[in-house]
Amino acid sequence: MPSAQQAFEAIRGYTAYFGTYTVNVTSSSVTHHRQSGLNMSQPDFVRRYEFTSEGHLALVPVDNPAERLEWAPVKGDV
Repeated sequence: MPSAQQAFEAIRGYTAYFGTYTVNVTSSSVTHHRQSGLNMSQPDFVRRYEFTSEGHLALVPVDNPAERLEWAPVKGDV
């Protein structure tokens, strides 16, 4: 069972939204056009995208590079 502080940190760091997106190949960026979500203070969200040498996809917020997200392909049977 998480402590109250751990639960707070988990919720504070969580985000969820949905909407459409636009890819700009020239600037290697993707713009998420958020239609709704938990925090709508910034309707459009722009991230640079890159592919790592390991074959992962990384999304890096242009206004906060420290919040880099990286995905790896699933290997084997799922």
